Amino acid sequence: MKKLLIIVFLLFAFCKIGFSQQSTTARNVEDYYLLLPVDYFMCDVPDFNDSPSGRIKSEKVKDLKNGYIEAETATGNLFVVLYKNRILNKDIIALSLDCGPGCMCSVFTFMEYTTAGEWAAVEVIPWEPIETYVQELSEKGGMEVFPSYVLPQYGTTIIANDYETKKKLFELKWDGQKFSLVKPQ
Repeated sequence: MKKLLIIVFLLFAFCKIGFSQQSTTARNVEDYYLLLPVDYFMCDVPDFNDSPSGRIKSEKVKDLKNGYIEAETATGNLFVVLYKNRILNKDIIALSLDCGPGCMCSVFTFMEYTTAGEWAAVEVIPWEPIETYVQELSEKGGMEVFPSYVLPQYGTTIIANDYETKKKLFELKWDGQKFSLVKPQ
């Protein structure tokens, strides 16, 4: 009987710890969107008034079920997508802001929100193979190719299109931990 009580107590303690950790750290895409640094919303606009209600009002598309937000910022549309790394039990946030050719505010990055309450870059994209492939396409076509990345509202595959022609260049497939380059056949 004493062993049974100890086992029940230990099970209760582990369940309570697991539940409390999960409930305090579980966030949806909008939670992360509201925690993003203000730079993604204002960039070169000095009089931008940043607030949670202002950010929510700037949302054009909010799909919490699919972990997707599209918001209108001072410099262009900001796309925010939540990816789950099920192996490491981490949330990864993909950000894309394309404000046009030559715009220094454009961004395509992946970050995680640390337990210290800070954003940290996450390396989940195979940049070297992408750069090599884009260079091959540029040489083959006789002009420089610039990928423009489209974050998905449905699914996890990112599409890379040529910035000028809008022609699909390649895909980035999510395997649950990182992306891999998939060239067209």
